[in-house]
Amino acid sequence: MPGVKQGLFLRIGEFSRRRYRIVFLVALLVTVVSVWLGGRLTLDGDVLNLVPRNNRVINTFREALQDFGSLDYFLLLAEARRGQSVEELQDFADHVAEELQHVPSIQYVEHKIDISGPFFSFFRTNQILFLPPSKLDELAAKFTDAAIRERVRENFRQLTGPSSFLVKQLLEQDPFQVSSLVFKEVLRSKGPLKVDLSSGYYLSKDGGALLIIAKPVKPAQDTAFDKKLMEEVRRAVAAASRKFETELKEEAPGAGQAGSPAGEAARAPAVSYGGGYVIALDDSNLIINDMVWNGTVSFLLILGLYYFCYRRFGAILYSSVPLMVGQILTLAAAYVFLRNLNSATTGFSAMLMGLGTDFTIVMYARYVEERTRGRGLDESLRLMMGASAFGVFTGAITSAGTFYAMCVTEYKGLRDFGFLVGSGILFCLVAILFLLPAMIAWNEGRARKTDITRKLYLHSFGIERVMAWSTRHPWPVVAGSVLLTAVLGVYAWNLQFTSNVQDLRSPNNSGVIMQETIARKFEAEFTPMLAICRGPDLDTVMERNRETNRLLDRFVRDGTLRGYESIFNYLPPRQDQEQVIRALRAGQDGTFHIGRIERTFRA
Repeated sequence: MPGVKQGLFLRIGEFSRRRYRIVFLVALLVTVVSVWLGGRLTLDGDVLNLVPRNNRVINTFREALQDFGSLDYFLLLAEARRGQSVEELQDFADHVAEELQHVPSIQYVEHKIDISGPFFSFFRTNQILFLPPSKLDELAAKFTDAAIRERVRENFRQLTGPSSFLVKQLLEQDPFQVSSLVFKEVLRSKGPLKVDLSSGYYLSKDGGALLIIAKPVKPAQDTAFDKKLMEEVRRAVAAASRKFETELKEEAPGAGQAGSPAGEAARAPAVSYGGGYVIALDDSNLIINDMVWNGTVSFLLILGLYYFCYRRFGAILYSSVPLMVGQILTLAAAYVFLRNLNSATTGFSAMLMGLGTDFTIVMYARYVEERTRGRGLDESLRLMMGASAFGVFTGAITSAGTFYAMCVTEYKGLRDFGFLVGSGILFCLVAILFLLPAMIAWNEGRARKTDITRKLYLHSFGIERVMAWSTRHPWPVVAGSVLLTAVLGVYAWNLQFTSNVQDLRSPNNSGVIMQETIARKFEAEFTPMLAICRGPDLDTVMERNRETNRLLDRFVRDGTLRGYESIFNYLPPRQDQEQVIRALRAGQDGTFHIGRIERTFRA
């Protein structure tokens, strides 16, 4: 008489064998509902959501994003084609920037220094107050009579020569070039970009690439917005390209003809995309592609393995249907409990394929063994469910428990992965316990011309001979196992741990690749670190900001940091401004005498 444990599985097997139509109907209904639920899953490409919520550093970063706005930008890299000049590249960038300004999803666009804006107007009016006290001697040297006369000659040469429009405009507004003393500090407001001051554009050193920076109206974590933004930007770039190529053809009608040496130069410069929005969108697409690719490849490999082992298409049906039902149920559970998938959970499908198929292998192999020994369908199913199912159940529970143990971690990516795989194992177990005996009873209980047992086959891969040899030679097996474990342990000891959250992303993300390209060409980084100063009042905050700046200056000098931005890049400390004002007053009858300076300049 079977025990209580085996009796439960025997009753499941008996019900599935006799009422297989009901089992199929319920499985179909549950699958349809699960497909509907799973189809509502969203994809979360924000790697910050994978790390602990109670991490002080991460929470500070999140608060900074809420208080000061997103640090993400949409970057466009325009690269000149063979034969194109820097002026043509700049002209194309002007067209692109103009088109992007009309995109509703973009707040503002930068591709060059805008000296007509309110910031530079304020700067020109008060530029000496931006001057650090250490630059006072250099300022005084500019206003000697000899320096003024030399400056006038140099200005005349540049204004009458082939200098850029920006240079001429700056000379007209600042003939003494006082701004050059403070320009370097003020331009930090544009980030760590190396700006070409001769043209004002964000040009690379070799003049072959130009950077356009767009600031969208929504954060990069909104993937639906990212997709819409990408489409709008592509349309804007296409419109700018058509306008640019039309102008080139009008200027040189034969430039764009086939076979023309200038044919390449007559095309619009190549445009690539990067930045946080492209990275987030590519992450979302990679999550989908990885899930589809991993699931499909795993599924096909498992089907091929089943056919190789059992040489029957029926065996493929027995393995594939429960696995697919288990996968679909897992996606439904993911929607109910998690609401979204992320880059850390994309591999659950392939892992679930490998783990879930073990249960079918054990149970179906027992069924094949009993049938080949001459037992009938009913008796073979009873032995399969009564003897093998409990072992399968025990293995499934222990495997699921292993992955459920990951749910106690604070890392959301690992927690979600453990939940999905653990739940998926249990769903596959339930699907196999009900569907496998039902499908066998339906398929093999039909009347056939030939005995079904003639088609049953089980490939053992020579395991019997290996096990027989191992039992005859236990010591070599144990010694070899210990040696192999020791060797692999040495390699495991040297395993490195990475704390870089960006390593959670795919190295094939086009946005990341393009951002690295931009960093090389422009010596700029778009992955900043934040230092937030807090205090009970404004004076305390300012003082702590100055202390932080002094600390960061040391990091810049030793090469740890490329640079940094602070409010004091725009507004010098009060005591520095007062020191400059005192120096100007002290020299108003000598070095900084306005009348003398004007007479010498106009002479």
